[in-house]
Amino acid sequence: MGSSLRVTPAADMPLEVGMRNKDLIIVNLQKTPLDKYCSVRIFALCDKAMEILAKKLSMEIPDFELQRRV
Repeated sequence: MGSSLRVTPAADMPLEVGMRNKDLIIVNLQKTPLDKYCSVRIFALCDKAMEILAKKLSMEIPDFELQRRV
């Protein structure tokens, strides 16, 4: 989600899944080199896609509060 899928080792796992014809879902605003291997391609913001998925699954998303320490 939200990756160019070009930087290893992070790009290696989805590629392996996609090449094995397993269910690979890509959520990103831009095209990726692995689009041809995915079974579902969603052009969207990751936060929005996860929000919709959580709502469909009746899951509550807790509020997030950024805390920084100096």
